[in-house]
Amino acid sequence: MLTIVPKDEKEVTGRKRYLYHRRGNEDTETVQILDKSGKLWTTYFKKDWRSSIPQTGVMPENFADILSIQQMHDLLAYLLTLK
Repeated sequence: MLTIVPKDEKEVTGRKRYLYHRRGNEDTETVQILDKSGKLWTTYFKKDWRSSIPQTGVMPENFADILSIQQMHDLLAYLLTLK
């Protein structure tokens, strides 16, 4: 998750999508953010931002190293019940 503050708009929070050039290098000039509905990706140029704030989730990044296979299955089963 990422919150960006464009120079001329209100702040936008959403899931960031990493963009890559044909040669496999990450695009350092733009970022795409998925809106809250989960349906629309919007491209923002980094030169048009005032600031950005990375949002941290509650799940640790190394959860796959911490949890056993059974715990991973249990977690997935639980998450699927939240639809």
